[in-house]
Amino acid sequence: MCATKKAIGVLGMLISLAFLAAGPAYAESAKDVTVRAGRTTAVHGFIYYLLGSCSTALAVEPSIRTAPQHGTTKFIRKQTVRPKDATHCPGRKVTAHYVLYTPKRGYRGPDSLVVDYRYHANVVTARMVTRSFAVNITVK
Repeated sequence: MCATKKAIGVLGMLISLAFLAAGPAYAESAKDVTVRAGRTTAVHGFIYYLLGSCSTALAVEPSIRTAPQHGTTKFIRKQTVRPKDATHCPGRKVTAHYVLYTPKRGYRGPDSLVVDYRYHANVVTARMVTRSFAVNITVK
């Protein structure tokens, strides 16, 4: 299995977030991630689904609020399976959004980014909210 797929699989298990409603945009506590120089790595993941049906049909709009200074980012969507011991939707397929980070060639050291995920917090009113997550990256 390639390193990126392995990283996404691990990240998908570690970072699975479910929200029916949320408040205004805010930054979650920063997540620290170490990546290897010259490798593309999943540094953040976001899963949004309805608790009752486990449906992921609602759109999530990811964006980079603060871009990394020493690398590039890319978003991917991927079907993932919730862990069997998950509190909500165990063993069910859901759609995950991942941020892939690639450091600049030859760079080693700190980097960071802030990612926003905009989504429907209430399917009845179609109210959109944004959640922001900071990621501190160490490139080794």
